[in-house]
Formats: sequence, C-alpha cells, structure tokens
Amino acid sequence: MGVQDEARRASLEARGAHLEHLEVEGGSPGAARGLPLRAVLARLAQEEINEVQVEAGATLAGALLRERLVDEMLLYVAPLVLGPQARPLLVLPELTQLAASPQFELLESRSIGADLRLRLRPRAT
Repeated sequence: MGVQDEARRASLEARGAHLEHLEVEGGSPGAARGLPLRAVLARLAQEEINEVQVEAGATLAGALLRERLVDEMLLYVAPLVLGPQARPLLVLPELTQLAASPQFELLESRSIGADLRLRLRPRAT
C-alpha cells in the first residue's frame, strides 16, 4: 500500500470507518475490475452483515447482476430521453437473443415527483 493509500486509510479510520483488506487469489470471472464480489459478500456475512445496499455505476451493477448477487433492484426512471451518448444502466455481455435478457418481477412502483421508482426482483432463469 502506498503512502497516499495509507494517508487515506488513516483519514477514514479517524472518522470512524472500519476498513478491510481482502486477500484473494485471482478473481471471479464476473468481478468488477477484479473485485472478488462473492468473497466480499462472504466477508460481510462473517461480520453478520446480512443486508447490503449498493449504489453503483454500470460496471459494478452489471457484475452483481451477472453473478446473480442481486436480490432486489431499485430503478429510478426520469421522463427524459438522453440518446446513445448516455451512460448505460448496466454493463452486460452483448445480447444475441431477447430470451437471454435478464428479466425481473415488478414488486412495486410509485411516483416520486416526476420520476418513477421501480422495485424489481430478478426472475430465476
């Protein structure tokens, strides 16, 4: 760990953060940038942390979904169209058949201002 990393770690710990360093050989194939997601969740389970809420970008969100580590997903939809330059919701493998796309069960929907909040559960495939 470099000097900057040590300083950042000390700063976070001084503010009450508990940091873990996870030693894992290799990485799971679906890991986000080499992050061993199953090992991370297993470590949290050892600490009796049984519920994890993740606000993630497209890469991590896609990796969690690909590895079937998502129990529920909250999706906020705004009444806007951004076009092809917009960032993706999830980074997933190229879809070659519609039937192979991830499918969800709608558990709840509600309006929040002009936006729509969807609570979804992945369907078993």
